[in-house]
Formats: sequence, structure tokens, C-alpha cells
Amino acid sequence: MLTRNSVSCTEGVTLVILDNAPSSMEFVAHVFEQLSNADINVDMISQNPPTGEVSSVSFSISDDSLAAALKVISELRKTYTQIKPYISSNNCKILISDEEMRHEPGVAAKVFRITADAGVDIRLITTSETEISLLVTKSDTEILLNALNKLLAD
Repeated sequence: MLTRNSVSCTEGVTLVILDNAPSSMEFVAHVFEQLSNADINVDMISQNPPTGEVSSVSFSISDDSLAAALKVISELRKTYTQIKPYISSNNCKILISDEEMRHEPGVAAKVFRITADAGVDIRLITTSETEISLLVTKSDTEILLNALNKLLAD
């Protein structure tokens, strides 16, 4: 069972989407090597399934790293001219975590239902066996936290 201690929030998060990117692991490795070389800490990472030879790679970074990330993306676009970057800053990451999720079916379903009912715009979702991370706009953060707290109070 989730508790109030299971929910945390991190402010100042930027979402970076590299759309129309090559669908190779070589490209993905190169992107994250370049971000690492620029001393940029990456948090949430998601890759869409390839559509032919292209895919989309999304990741989150601190808003403080945005300028450095833009330089990296600019350099990447010199080699990979087809990439279409989309940037959204000033977001918040809401993390729902609990070891019990490993054994309790339906937690994600409940969280997603709460999110849908609250009308919250989710920018990115990543999960593991014990965590659900939701990237939301700053304006939707309080709405979602209040809705999640209602679930946790029940």
C-alpha cells in the first residue's frame, strides 16, 4: 500500500525530445556520451519504438543544464541534420515509489486514472518495478499532488 512518503516532487526539470532521430543504439550511445562529456546529468530516459530507420529519444535534465544541453544538441545536429529537437523547461517530476509496487498489481492504473481525472498533461512517463515517474508542467504539479494525496488518504 502506498503512503504519503511514497510521493516526491522535483522542480526545475527540462524535457528534451530528439524526434526523427536514427533508430540505432550507436546514435543513442553517442547522444548520452556527449551529454556526459558536457557534465549533464540525465534523469528520465525513454525511446519510442523505431518507425523504419527513425525513432524518438526523450530525456529529462535539470533546468540549470539547459544551456549546455542546447550546445550539445547543436553539435549533434551538424552530423544528424534530420533531428528535430523539442525542448520544454520549467517542469516537475513527480516520483511515486514503494517496494510494495513489486507485488501489488494496479498501482500504475490507479495513478494514471487519477492523472486523467485531474486533467493533468503528462510530458513523460518512466517506470520500474518500484517507481513511477511522471513529468508534468509546473502549472499541473499542485493539481496532481493534491489528487495523489487523496488516493493516499483513502
